[in-house]
Amino acid sequence: MRILLLLAFACCLFAQESRFSFGATGGYSVGSRATGLGPPNRESRPYAVGPIFQYRFTDHVSLVVNPLYRRLGSSYLLQRFPTLGSESVVSDFSSRTRTHNLSVPILLKYSFGSPQRKWRPFATTGYEFGQSWNRFESKSVLTNTVTGTQQVFAGTNTDRSKLNTGVVFGGGIDYKWNRFHFMPEFRYTFQNPTNTIVEGRHKADLLLSIRF
Repeated sequence: MRILLLLAFACCLFAQESRFSFGATGGYSVGSRATGLGPPNRESRPYAVGPIFQYRFTDHVSLVVNPLYRRLGSSYLLQRFPTLGSESVVSDFSSRTRTHNLSVPILLKYSFGSPQRKWRPFATTGYEFGQSWNRFESKSVLTNTVTGTQQVFAGTNTDRSKLNTGVVFGGGIDYKWNRFHFMPEFRYTFQNPTNTIVEGRHKADLLLSIRF
C-alpha cells in the first residue's frame, strides 16, 4: 500500500511539470486472421485497455509509451475425419486457445499547429513490443463406426510466446479542456507474430486516451 501511495505521489509531482502527462487508454482492437492450424473460429474480445504516458520534448515533438492489454482467443473443430491405418475409425478434434496479450508501443508523436489551440491533429510512429501468455486445451475422440466404442484423449498446456515486434503508424486529434486532453486516435501495426495461433500480421486499433 505504501508503494502505491508513493507511486501516486510521484505521478502527481511529475504531472505538475508541463512536459509530462499520463492517463488511460481504451478502445476497439481487431487483428488479421491467425494462421495456426487453418481458419479458426475467432473468439477474441475486440478491446484494448491500458495506461498512457507522454513526455513533451518541444511544442511539437513528444515521446508516448502506451502499454495495452488484449484478451485473445481462437478455437478449431474438425469432425469425422478418417484415421490413418483404419477404415472403421474416425476422429473428432477440437481445441481452444485463451491468451493474455500485453503490447508496449513506444512512439514519437508530432503535433501540428500552435500549442495554444484547443484542437491539434497529430501523427505517431514507432515500434511495438509484445508478449502473450497462452492456455491451450485440446480434445480428440476416436470412434469405431462398427462397434460404436469411443476413446477420448484430452490435454491442457500453458506457455509464453517469444517477443513480438512491430512497426506502428497512427494519427488523431488532441482536444484540450482545462488540464485534460482527450485524444481519439487510429493506429495500424504491422507485426511479426510469434503467437500465430491467435495473432496475424496486421492489427488496427481505434483508441481514446484521456491524459492530465
